Parts: sequence; C-alpha cells; structure tokens
Amino acid sequence: MSKLISDIRSYKNLEDNLPCFVARFCMYAKAFAGVHLLLNKVNLMECIEDDREAEFKKIYDRLLDLCESFGDMDVDEAIVKLDELRNDNLDFVTNTTRYIENYSIYQMVFNRIEGRFREVKLDKMYNDEVFLDMVSRSIAKANEEKMANVLISKLVCELPVMLTREKFRDYLDAGISIYKDSTKFSFDNFLDMLRYNSVVDELSDKDSFKEYKRILDEYSKIKFKEIDEDSFFKYEEDLYSIADKFEEASSVHVVLQEAINDLYVCLIAEKLCNENIKEKYFSNKIDMDKIDSYIKMDCRNLTDDELNPILEKSEGLQEEYYDEVSNLVALFDDGVIKEAYSRVTLNDEVGEIKNSESTLEYTRKLILLLSNSEFASLEKEEESLGEKVDPEYFESKKNEVIDEIINGLSGKDRMVKRAIMANVLGSLPVFFNNLDEIKAYIKNSLETCTDEHVKKASKLLAITIMDDFDYSGEDK
Repeated sequence: MSKLISDIRSYKNLEDNLPCFVARFCMYAKAFAGVHLLLNKVNLMECIEDDREAEFKKIYDRLLDLCESFGDMDVDEAIVKLDELRNDNLDFVTNTTRYIENYSIYQMVFNRIEGRFREVKLDKMYNDEVFLDMVSRSIAKANEEKMANVLISKLVCELPVMLTREKFRDYLDAGISIYKDSTKFSFDNFLDMLRYNSVVDELSDKDSFKEYKRILDEYSKIKFKEIDEDSFFKYEEDLYSIADKFEEASSVHVVLQEAINDLYVCLIAEKLCNENIKEKYFSNKIDMDKIDSYIKMDCRNLTDDELNPILEKSEGLQEEYYDEVSNLVALFDDGVIKEAYSRVTLNDEVGEIKNSESTLEYTRKLILLLSNSEFASLEKEEESLGEKVDPEYFESKKNEVIDEIINGLSGKDRMVKRAIMANVLGSLPVFFNNLDEIKAYIKNSLETCTDEHVKKASKLLAITIMDDFDYSGEDK
C-alpha cells in the first residue's frame, strides 16, 4: 500500500494506480464501516430493550430492513431509501434540539430565582465593585482575543438582562452587523443560529413530541414573580427530568445516525467497485464475506451466546481498517487525487471508476460519512459558498430576523423574556469596542437589577464560569 501511495503522490502510472487506489479506499472504508455498523447495531439493540420512543423504533427497523437487503437490492435504490432515512433521523434530532433549547430557557429562569427558595451562598466580599474588578482581571487573563471573546459571551449569557426592547434591538443590530462583510453562507448560518437561540422556531407537534409540547405550554403560563415554594420545586424537578430525557434521546439518535452513515459508506463502496474492479485491483487482505455478514446481521435474533463470539472475532478490526482508511484519506485532503484525475483519462474497462467527476463526488461523500460530523449535509458544495453577502440582502435579512426575535418576546413572562435576551446576547459576536464598554455593560446590568436573589445567582454562575474557564484555549 505504501508504494501505491508513493507512486500516486509522484503521479506515476496513474491509469492503473488510480483505479487501484479508489478500489482499495472503498474496500477498506467498507470494511471499517461494516465492523462499526455491527457495534452500533449492538448498542442500539440495548436501546430497543429499554423501550425507547416510537420514532426511534421506526427508524431503527427501517435501517435493519435496508441492512438485511444489502447486496440484493439495487444500490441506487438503496441509496435513495437511505437518504430518506438519514433525513428523517436528522429531522427528529433537529426537533429534539429545539425542544431542548426551549427547556433550557426555563432552566436559566429557575437558576436565577432559586435563591428565593434555597440558600445560595456567595461571599459578601463579592459586591458589585469587587465583582466587576474580578471580571476585568479574568478577561485580561485570557491568552488570546478569541478566548477573551468566548469568556465575555459566556458571562453576558449569565448576567441579569435589564434592557428595553429598543436597547436590545440596538445590541442585536450591532452584533449582526459584524457579518456585513462575510459570505452569504456564513451569514445565513449565523442567522439560523440566532433564531434557534431565541426559540422562535416552530416546535414539532408530531406524536413523539405532543406530551412535551403540552408540558412546555404549561410552563409558558407560569408567573415567575408569584411562584410559590412548592410550585418552584415541582416545576424544577419536572423540568430537569424532561431535559434529561431529551438529552438521552438526542444521544441515541446520534448513534443511530452513525449506523445509517456506516451503511451509506458500504453502499457507495459497492457502487464504485463492481466485481471486475474488485478482482483486478483489490488484494485479498480482508474477509469481505465476513464484512457482508456484519452488515446484514440482525442482532435482535441472536442470543448473547451467539453474539459474543462474533464480537470477540471483530475486536481490533475496526482500528486496523481505520488506520488504512486514514492513510488513504490523506491523499484526498492534500488534493493529490483531484490533481491526479486531472492528468489522466481512464479506459472503459475500468468500469464505474472511469468517470473521474463521479468518482470524486462519491469519494467526497465517503470522506464526509467517515468523519465525526454525523449530520453533515451530503449535498455538493456550491461554488457560491464563498460569495460575499449582498448589502441589500444583508439589511433585509438582518431586520427580518431582529423583528422576529423581538416579536417572539411578546406574551412571555418577564423572567422568560430576560432569559431569552441573555441567551441571544451570549451568542452574538462580541461587539464591545474595548474593556471600558464591557465594564459599563456589566455595571449597568448589576445596578439596574433590583432582585437581589437574581443578582446573587447571576454572580455565582459568572464566578463559576471564570473559575472553570480554559484561559489558554488549549483544552478545546
């Protein structure tokens, strides 16, 4: 393999080496994904035994049906069905994260008012002046401007927000305007993130979410200024229990997406490498019959005594195949493969691999599917991704999103409004021009907050952030 890689880097004998390279890349990718798929199916089987939500079972059953038909169904037809499955799982996770963010807003509220009902210990020495000095020193302590900005954003998110709508609009305008010279792609993604953090996105009312939506509607009616102790502890307990369930569901669907991606890799490998290509270019170092059995296997039909020996035989294979895949991916990352294809026209006998444009597109998808970005879009990147945002488009979309965020505050309890404002302000790029402006914002935040419980809780949360913050930026 090392000679093959060396020859391709030197652009030698490309007519033969390129098809050989792609065939080996596909087969090692399939071998790795096949073993990984088996392990993911075993993990997901345990989730089925724990009686997970109906949506998970539906998607899991569809995945197993596609796995069982591997090698029998037309590859293109299977890829279409897998695309649908992948998108359905992504849709569930997207809706789940929207609910998580809505519940996190209420967690912010409960964190701020808990001092009314339980003791929140904060040393008396942390008066406003001392606290402000502590913040200033913490910001100055950050090694890089980037890390200082991260800290500032985290602190802004925890401090009391005592702003009029007009002032909040001004801050939104200033923060968003930092993107006026960015690409349209970056700008649009940033606005989507703002909408998410401001919880203005519509929540799903599918059966999987109906009960959680009903509970969320109940929380929206709470008057937090009047809430009594019994109600506080009841709602708080329910809130954290629901949030834990959502986090757990989300993590399970991430594993499910990994398994879907594993099968996708196997299908693309089959698409690119027909039997002639395998026979001509692929050395017989991998037991592909065993890999195919891993892909097709339905672990639900196996007892522990049957499954354990299979898992024991698969030990170490995942790491071995991944090392080979990583070595081959490096040639794509370096641009060597794309350059090599531009230098040669392959013969018809190469089969599917003769079409360099098609091959590069499929291998691009393989690399994405093998990455740690489980939910990455597989759509081909448009050349317009680097296009600068148009000034007219920028102003129009900026004002549209600001109006949407401001209008979304209407009808909400004052404490909830402030939590949403804090969440949004914490997600904006730092728009303060200097440390004095930051100190002025924090000082105003503390002085205008008349609820001592809220002020004390906010200080304590901020102090915890400053104590735990990675000022060097090395523990990313």
